[in-house]
Order: sequence, then structure tokens, then C-alpha cells
Amino acid sequence: MKNITNISPELPGIAYDGSLTFVGVLRRYFVDYDQFGNNNGISKNWNDNTKSSFIADYENRLLPALIKLFGKEKPMHSYVEEEFEQIIDYLNQQHHYAESTLLHYRHLLWVVYQIGFKHDLYADNIFWDEIIDLCKKSVEIVKEARG
Repeated sequence: MKNITNISPELPGIAYDGSLTFVGVLRRYFVDYDQFGNNNGISKNWNDNTKSSFIADYENRLLPALIKLFGKEKPMHSYVEEEFEQIIDYLNQQHHYAESTLLHYRHLLWVVYQIGFKHDLYADNIFWDEIIDLCKKSVEIVKEARG
């Protein structure tokens, strides 16, 4: 698996104001061990294949969209929900994804934002409170379909 410190190494992890960018939060908290050695980071429930696949999703789709729309050095704390929606809309316009794929990309944005919020990088939780329920619902639908 790719070394997480090398996730999009060409992109800055520090914003113009000295705080973390989206990429900075992604790198810093992708794996985050607690005092017991448990990963409580972004990738806490992901196996190595999932980690590699999701890193590719960040590098090949989400980060290029984010950079195209908002630049390389935007502080993570300055994003608003509408800007994350713009990223999803942009991806949909470019690739015409199914709703389940858009939900996946929403989730990948959400886990990065949420981990920064949990680590007090910003005061407000502006980001899709319903995403957890949507993810659980989509998992239930898949389980039902599999019988």
C-alpha cells in the first residue's frame, strides 16, 4: 500500500494561513493511533485493499476536483457545505456517476471533514449530518439485495 505521507505529494498540506488544507487533514489523520494502538483515523475500518482503492479515489477524482474549484491552499476550516456539494456536482457533471458512487464520494469527503472536527481544527460541524444514515441505509440495501 502507498505510504500515506505520499498522498498527492505535489499538493500542500498547509494552507496560506498556516492551518491544514483538505490534503493536510487527509494525510495527518488517515491513520491515527490511540494510546492502545488502535487506528481511530479516517481509515479505521478499511482493510489494505480498501485503503489503496480509496487513496486512488482521493487522488484521481476528489483532490483534482477540489483543487480545480477552490485552489491548492484553501484552509480546511474555511469550507462550507455548499462547496463540498459543488465538488460532488462537478464530479457528476464530468463522469455522470450513479447515485451510489456520488454517495461514496460524499462519504470520502465527510470522513476527512469529520476527523478534523473531532480534533478541534474548526468549531462548526457544517457537513452533511445525514451522511451516516445514508451510508447505513445503502449498506442495508446492498445486504437486502444479496439476500
